Amino acid sequence: MITANPDIIKIKNENIDFIVMGCDGIWEVKSNSEMVAWVKTRMEDKKMAIGKILEELLDELVAKDSSNSEYGMDNMSSILIKFDKSKR
Repeated sequence: MITANPDIIKIKNENIDFIVMGCDGIWEVKSNSEMVAWVKTRMEDKKMAIGKILEELLDELVAKDSSNSEYGMDNMSSILIKFDKSKR
């Protein structure tokens, strides 16, 4: 199913560190809260570069075996936007 109605949340908050955007395939595997925790761990604790975080994310989410997998078979793309805290 394809929808032209994305989940949109308007927030006026200067404490946002990053935004993760992606096609529906990534949200079939991780919930919003799981995704935030997953990215935050890699960004803050592991000090990973954004490109490496996205590479690891998509590698983790893609189905390893097409014969038994219900999830991870869809096209997957993602964008990670990190906000510069020094500009606040």
